[in-house]
Amino acid sequence: MRLFFAVKLSDEVNSRIAEAVGRMRSTAAESARIRVSWVREENLHVTLKFLGETAEAGLPEVREAGRLAARAASIGEVVARGVGSFPNETHARVLWVGLQDSGGIIPRLAHDLEEHLEKKGFKRDPHGYTPHITVGRVKEGKGAGEIMFPFKRAAFGACAVTELLLMESVLEPGGSRYAVVDRFPLSGALSDGSGAPEASSKGGSGRS
Repeated sequence: MRLFFAVKLSDEVNSRIAEAVGRMRSTAAESARIRVSWVREENLHVTLKFLGETAEAGLPEVREAGRLAARAASIGEVVARGVGSFPNETHARVLWVGLQDSGGIIPRLAHDLEEHLEKKGFKRDPHGYTPHITVGRVKEGKGAGEIMFPFKRAAFGACAVTELLLMESVLEPGGSRYAVVDRFPLSGALSDGSGAPEASSKGGSGRS
């Protein structure tokens, strides 16, 4: 199973981000200098820890790490603001929307997941963690700065983070299909009790 931990923002925030993505997509198409694989609105999320291929037998330990991290975290509010790129504008490979997190809920969750998963044999990410929402992956060309410029300081709204998600990325001929494997309510959050898997599709493939 190709697994990762994530949180999702509100539909309202995602809608505003998607609107900006649509305008950036149009600018990229007009310039014809850069080709980007854009993330669909329904697939927008904040990745906390990418596990990669994981044996199904290891799923109980992964779930336990999620439960422990969520149990120690309180509900917090984050603000989606601004756009940028990794590693930089000149050699952009990933385009993202940034997060303002005064309570530090996202870094705390990511840190605790690293700690719990490392004890269970999973490798720690040597690059550290920067909270962001991936909105596009540059396939070829340059000019990321031009298409991102109008949204460098754009505000996309605030929302509460109430649960941690364990998700599976299934690689298919038409792209990646994401499914919610499990939900872990943060301290004080109420679970809907459904436990039902959810799925969505995304063009392209690769790391979340």
